[in-house]
Amino acid sequence: MCIPMKSNTICNLVRTVISRNIASNGIKSVATIVGMNRILATVCGKAASNRNDAVTDNLNRASSLGGTTVTSDILGNRLTKGSISSAWDILNRMTSFTSSGTTTYVYRADSMRVSKSNSNGSTSYRYDGQMGIEDVDYTSTGSVSKVTDYGIGPRGVDAMFVTQSGATSVSYPLHGNG
Repeated sequence: MCIPMKSNTICNLVRTVISRNIASNGIKSVATIVGMNRILATVCGKAASNRNDAVTDNLNRASSLGGTTVTSDILGNRLTKGSISSAWDILNRMTSFTSSGTTTYVYRADSMRVSKSNSNGSTSYRYDGQMGIEDVDYTSTGSVSKVTDYGIGPRGVDAMFVTQSGATSVSYPLHGNG
């Protein structure tokens, strides 16, 4: 066990090494940054500035974020954060999310989402193989509120047609090469 040292020179040196390592290696992994903050906490007796004030367990899963208790399953899926909860099936797919209300999700055998439902209504997802071709939103009474059709082209979705209240709007997603 390392005894924390409060020397500003050592703490500044550790902060510099950590920040340069993150910058030069392009590290964006939260787990890596949290691990580096643990090193800083061991050397300096406190963690480096962290936007979430995260506390992690020995598997580097958050157990507290900003003072709010967090629980996760063994795979790292978040189960609870305060009063918000999620449930997952054995194939690692979210089956429900509860915040102010509960949203449930249903999947096909190949893990493609079939539907999403909550107290405000539901959405059905339709596919051509693995490519989504249509999303149909229903109100809580079962009537269609919005239909989104996807125009499939050689680069995936080339156009989106949204029909709502009898009017259709069209948008063309960018694919990065204009």
